[in-house]
Amino acid sequence: VRYPPCSYALWLRINSTSSSSCAKPFKRFPYLVNRAMAALPATSTSASVLRPLGVAQTSVYGDKDYYVLDAALDVHLGLACVVTSDRRIRVYHAERLSHVQDIVGRHTATITDIVIPEPHIVYTCQEDVGVLISDLRMPEPVQYLTELQRSANGYSISVAANHTLSGGGGGGASDLAVAAGGDIHIVDTRTFQSACFLESVHTEDITRMRYTHPGVMLTGSDDLMLNVVATRVGDSDMLLSSSQFSESLSRITVLPPALGVALAVGACETAVAVPFPAGIDGIVAQIANQTSVPKKQRQSIDVPDFAMEKRFPRPTSKSYVVDWICAGGGAAAPETWMLVGEYGDMGEGADDDTAADEAQAADFTARSRAGATTSALRMQQFDLLTAAFTGSPVTLQAGIHTGVVRCALGAPDGRFVTAGEDGTLAIWRLGDQNDGTDSSRSSASEGKVTAGGAHHAARRRAAAPY
Repeated sequence: VRYPPCSYALWLRINSTSSSSCAKPFKRFPYLVNRAMAALPATSTSASVLRPLGVAQTSVYGDKDYYVLDAALDVHLGLACVVTSDRRIRVYHAERLSHVQDIVGRHTATITDIVIPEPHIVYTCQEDVGVLISDLRMPEPVQYLTELQRSANGYSISVAANHTLSGGGGGGASDLAVAAGGDIHIVDTRTFQSACFLESVHTEDITRMRYTHPGVMLTGSDDLMLNVVATRVGDSDMLLSSSQFSESLSRITVLPPALGVALAVGACETAVAVPFPAGIDGIVAQIANQTSVPKKQRQSIDVPDFAMEKRFPRPTSKSYVVDWICAGGGAAAPETWMLVGEYGDMGEGADDDTAADEAQAADFTARSRAGATTSALRMQQFDLLTAAFTGSPVTLQAGIHTGVVRCALGAPDGRFVTAGEDGTLAIWRLGDQNDGTDSSRSSASEGKVTAGGAHHAARRRAAAPY
């Protein structure tokens, strides 16, 4: 296990001198952050202001306030699937933000993760480890996996695209990985039966995991470790790399394997770039082939060292990292951007459970209901080769989101979608400089474009993986 000297020393100091560290479950505003590492570029004056192509509101149920928990984009069909706090999936046309349909009726707990591995097919995971497979052409889920339900807490799922259970060739099946506590269950999508069990990948609940290469997975957990695991090596998993991150992961952005890097965001708003050695998928295939050989005849395979991940904490205590965005540049070599938000007039808060902190949260909730708050957003391009930010920041038009933005989905054509805890959904396009936004506002959500809903920054860890 590699410990970055600077960040780990500060992590030890924070945890030894304070009863509340930034790595604990996200229950209030994440104000404390490790600032000893190289920070993101500070806000600078820029004439580039991006205006939205359309704005929609997901809260269309009268006086009830529903906020966005997660989202996924079907690039092939141009559909955005938004998970809301009322246990439903709202499907929008990603170009016009016109409402297509709702998928409801079978979710029995809060939806904690959503992935779209192929056109039309949507996988969602719940807190009770129930997994639903939905078809966007149908109003209800088509498959419900309950074998793991209530066995542990479930916060993340992942699907390995184009990776057959035999290690390649034929079948066209995929591996569905389901996190249950600190364990990972691998399910064969041809029969939806358990194919492999990876025990104790983490010592605490896994909060986020994604396949980065065929048979290779990046995982983050409440045990504050960042692990790279080979998932198809016989009856056991193989830990390829493990490092102390001091935060649980809330977002993972998967890039084409040829780029050799994965991007993630922690629960305390620290962004991270995780590099992979060249040919890692071939090495994992060699390891998998050894499982058919008797143990005494197996050959040792050297796994190359993983380079140290690079971390980017938020620049100020009033800012937060939303997510990495891959928008523009094409599917093979997408342009990578980081989206950063500002809390605006939310003010500085306490990290402990104090009455003042709760009162401040209630005050901000009331002001956000009245539309009296704003959440400023800016983004800057990130060079994967040099692992540094380039160019000038691009500012997104203010006033579109009245609460914290939690989701950002990018497309190869330069469009990207943002969704926030105020229930607002907005679509943007890099380089677009439309004058005014009233004429471009979409009549989405059954023709109802409403004011922002309540801000839910004080919701408990059990309500969402971040």
